[in-house]
Amino acid sequence: MPFPKDNTKESQEPHWRWRRRLFYPFALIVGLLIWVNGPGFRWGLEKIILQKLTTENFSGNFVLEGTALSGISIREISINGKSTIQSIESDLIKIEWSLGSLINMELESIALNRIHIIIDPEAPKAGIFSGDQGQERASNSKTSLTEVLGLIKSFIQPAEISIIGLKVEVENMTQVSLGSLTHSAGESYYLISDLQSRDHLDRNIYNPESIMTWNQDGFFINQITLNSQLAIQDIFFKPEKSASMVILVAGSKVLAESDLKSSHRISLESPSLSIPSLIELAKPDLESTGEITKLEINTSTGSVALEACDLRYEDQEISHASIAAITEDLLSPLEKPINIQVSVDDKIRAKGIVVLDRQILDSSAELDLTVDWPKFPTLNGKLHYDSREAHLSALALDHLRTTARFQIDSQTYQAKIYSEINESTILDENLKGPLKFAARAKGDFKMAKHSGSLDLFELGFHLPNFSQFAANGKIIWNWPNQIAVERLEMISSEAIAETKLNWSNGILGVDYIKVFEKDDELLSVEANFPLPLSTRSLNEILESEKEISLKINSKPLTLEQLSSFLPIPTELSGIFHAEQFNLTGTFFNPLLNGKISIKDFQSTATPQLSPAEMAIEVQTYAKNLIVDFEAKDPAGQILKLDGTFPFLPRKWLDQKVIPLNSPLTLTVKNDRLDLRRIQPLTPSIPNIRGTLNLDLRLSGSLMEPRLNGNINANNLNTSLLANLPEFGLNLELKTTNQEITLNGSGKNGAANLMTISGSLPLQPKKWLGLAESEPEKEFLFEIKDAEIDLSQVQPFVPMIKNVQGNLELNVKATGTRSNPQFSGDADLKITKMRLDDSPFSEVRDSRIILNLANNIITFNESSIIASGGKATIRGSINLTSKDADFDPIFDVEVEGKDILLYRTKDLNFRGHPNLTITGPYSKAKIAGTLKIADSLIYKDVEILPFGVPRTSETPRPNLPSFSQSPKMENPIISPPSGVMAWNFEVDITTEDPVLIRGNLIDGQITGQNLKLRGTIGSPKPSGTVTTEEIVADLPFSKLEVQSGSITLNPDSPTNSYLDLKGSSKISSYLVQVFVSGTIQNPKIVFTSDPPLPENEIMLLLATGSVSSQLANQAVASQKALQYLFETLRRRNGEKDKSILQRFLKNSGQIKVSLGETNQYSGQNFSSATLNLDDRWDFTTQIDEQGQTRAFLVFSVRFK
Repeated sequence: MPFPKDNTKESQEPHWRWRRRLFYPFALIVGLLIWVNGPGFRWGLEKIILQKLTTENFSGNFVLEGTALSGISIREISINGKSTIQSIESDLIKIEWSLGSLINMELESIALNRIHIIIDPEAPKAGIFSGDQGQERASNSKTSLTEVLGLIKSFIQPAEISIIGLKVEVENMTQVSLGSLTHSAGESYYLISDLQSRDHLDRNIYNPESIMTWNQDGFFINQITLNSQLAIQDIFFKPEKSASMVILVAGSKVLAESDLKSSHRISLESPSLSIPSLIELAKPDLESTGEITKLEINTSTGSVALEACDLRYEDQEISHASIAAITEDLLSPLEKPINIQVSVDDKIRAKGIVVLDRQILDSSAELDLTVDWPKFPTLNGKLHYDSREAHLSALALDHLRTTARFQIDSQTYQAKIYSEINESTILDENLKGPLKFAARAKGDFKMAKHSGSLDLFELGFHLPNFSQFAANGKIIWNWPNQIAVERLEMISSEAIAETKLNWSNGILGVDYIKVFEKDDELLSVEANFPLPLSTRSLNEILESEKEISLKINSKPLTLEQLSSFLPIPTELSGIFHAEQFNLTGTFFNPLLNGKISIKDFQSTATPQLSPAEMAIEVQTYAKNLIVDFEAKDPAGQILKLDGTFPFLPRKWLDQKVIPLNSPLTLTVKNDRLDLRRIQPLTPSIPNIRGTLNLDLRLSGSLMEPRLNGNINANNLNTSLLANLPEFGLNLELKTTNQEITLNGSGKNGAANLMTISGSLPLQPKKWLGLAESEPEKEFLFEIKDAEIDLSQVQPFVPMIKNVQGNLELNVKATGTRSNPQFSGDADLKITKMRLDDSPFSEVRDSRIILNLANNIITFNESSIIASGGKATIRGSINLTSKDADFDPIFDVEVEGKDILLYRTKDLNFRGHPNLTITGPYSKAKIAGTLKIADSLIYKDVEILPFGVPRTSETPRPNLPSFSQSPKMENPIISPPSGVMAWNFEVDITTEDPVLIRGNLIDGQITGQNLKLRGTIGSPKPSGTVTTEEIVADLPFSKLEVQSGSITLNPDSPTNSYLDLKGSSKISSYLVQVFVSGTIQNPKIVFTSDPPLPENEIMLLLATGSVSSQLANQAVASQKALQYLFETLRRRNGEKDKSILQRFLKNSGQIKVSLGETNQYSGQNFSSATLNLDDRWDFTTQIDEQGQTRAFLVFSVRFK
């Protein structure tokens, strides 16, 4: 059998050729795809990016990585531009996707690391910033913003996003940096962290964290914090629909919202907005106060409204101001009429139309003005502004008219004022009668030229202490050349005054000032003084060498006549005469000559004194000023004063110093000056009495003065010391070797009170602060053997009601003025002293012994017994300060027993202090221990609202307020301001529990680990106070406090923390009360077992029953009766307790009536009547105001 033919070789060759033909194209396609996915994609993308950068005028380099199917990474980016964007640098921009995400049009991740962008807003705009391309793209685009954002959102929302280190720098302005922006794949929120910038004042703006939510409605950002005073909250952005945000300024809310078209609104949502907080954001160095109470800007209505109150800037204050404006297009307000209303304190009001121009001075306005100034009639006016010119016309009282015109470009003005008012008191209380005048003025601010005139036809006025005047005259001015009073006449019922003045060419000339009584000339004045316009100081006037003149002549005038022109007290009388008082020469070298006298001088305050005569004569001679003064009465000379003083104004001005070597003499002598004559000079010492004898002689020069003489005062006393012996003082003064010695004594009646001695070196150069002055010399002042009866001090210390005791004193002061040294001793013995308005009402058997040596005060054996407590004082006070300022150093110990620490009508605290006061006065420290003992708190409080609630809302208990420290009714002594800075370091314990007593509460409190720190002005107590055995007496039960504590708050001493728990057993209910929180904001919780609503618990505590039980009339009547007696008991106290108990025992015989109406007053009341026998009844009533009354009723019954 033959084998079959083998065709295998023939068939394999065609298949192989077919496969080979397919393999090469496939390999080529695969290779092409790989190239397109990798190098080709990167090459093409790089070309596109570079071409786009070139188009937009950018250049730079970067490294491109990645594939078309997995994403790209752009590294080492450095791009520079020549327009708004100057440069862009980044370490990495990475965007990842997959084939599946691309099909779904989604990205898988986006990462950006360290991006730095620099923007120059002043650079030429080009490319995308030129505006043309953007507008062209916008006009050609038919895709809405919502669609674009939706497309972007669909790409990036599924991706994980991480942007780290973004920094945008705007040259010469600010920079913004972003720490990070992260987003989890598929989530709608984006976390923004560490956003920082700088504001216009180079202050740091830091926002630690914000969350942005992007959902189908739009964007929402929870908050962006800009600084401690400014933040933006609740930022909503709905593309093409609306946007809104809340701006927080110092806690105040401002709402901004918009429909992203033409309707925009800004409004103040809080009660007020602090103006200083706004200023702090813009210009911190501007000091101003005030509150914005209304802010409303609405473009849909075209309205703006602003109101503010309590405005203050520098010395200007405004209580309330408001601005309201409305226009047809608030977004484009130019060249459109704006209706505007302005009000300032309701005193100044403006209303009208304003048309704004791009150049503000080319705007126009038509406003009606009203001014209602206090004590001034209403002023109505119109302001017209157009073509850079303002016109004002105003009218008041129909007789006071004003017109004015001001031209902006030329800076010129014209004004006229006319008045024909018949009664001017309405303008000013000092005006009386008609006011008629006409004034005209014009000027040029550029040329500084002003001219005008005032014609005063009639003016009446009446100043305090002056007679009524009428005036008329004319004044003209032509600045800067002349001001002239051409005529001014003032007329009163007693006299007429006329004057004519003229200032021109630097000379002030008084042509005349004349005073007439009828036709008799009483006084005339003529003068000429140089007064150049260029004068800048008084020295320039005094250095002028132009002639001066002043001539005053008068006839004898009574002080009553002079009171028409000068404020002379009405109690003084006499005749004044100025005899040819002349001043001539120059200010450099003046010549003075004149005499003034007053005769029959007397005061109605001292009618027992005879009239006096005084004369003073002055003249210049040989460059000296000679003064001669003499006062005498019919009995003889009262006081004589003669003196010669150097009078060298030119030398003083040239040398700028007083010539110290010029000789001077002054003699003061009198035999008997009754001190009642100088009572007007000593108003603080009422009814001063005594005589003063002087014999003093001053000679030499200012360089070497010599003062010698005697001062003797006898029978000194005042109405304050009417019952005390009269005081006397004798002093002798001598000058030897440039040193004044003082010796004398003080006497109390016939007894010697003290011995006085001392010495004072004369150092005029040192006193005048001259550079060549000699070193300081030592002084001496000493008081010896002074013994003072404390009863004589009482009149000078108002808080001392009476005192018995004495003070023995020796004091010596030596050294120099800059380094004084004090020594001495004092022994104060107080047998009895009663104080007014002080908790230390009585001080007894106290003694303070002080020793002063080497500028150190030492307390020896000193103790004070006051108000039942005793304090012992030891230690020293060093008066020598290390610094230039006086700052004595304390080292004092105070130990006490039962010292009264604090007392009001409710509080009485005593303690045993053991304290030290150490350190300098400016920062002394009080340290040690204080044991509280024998202390009591007594307070009547109502902790429950008695009465059945009418609604389900039960009122809270009426607890005493602790919002501030109780004011001490009898403060001890207000400490000096420096003491308020002394520091505390005191540990406090309760040696005895502090008792609590009151109408409702008994118990006690103790303290644990109590400490007092801080300062006297700002104490900071800490520790815990616990309650013990606290029982509150309620109407139908007792409330026991099982545990309670008050934790003191050092930062707010009056707002401590509470933790109290109490319970009360009422019938079958166990009621518990929990108090927590702070004193100023306590939280009170009521619970019960079995459970009841809170209003039922309150009712149970108030009435002893729940509402269902009170539905029974008998139960309600019994409860009302009990409540009635409980109210009476609380009002009348324990004294009527026995009577009430008898009533309660016979309660079965009591008839209770609830809710009756008084037929006369209409008020509702409840009553209880107890039948005593057949004829006598006892009735009590309580009305709806809580007023009670009781009365006996005797009944007469007729058959």
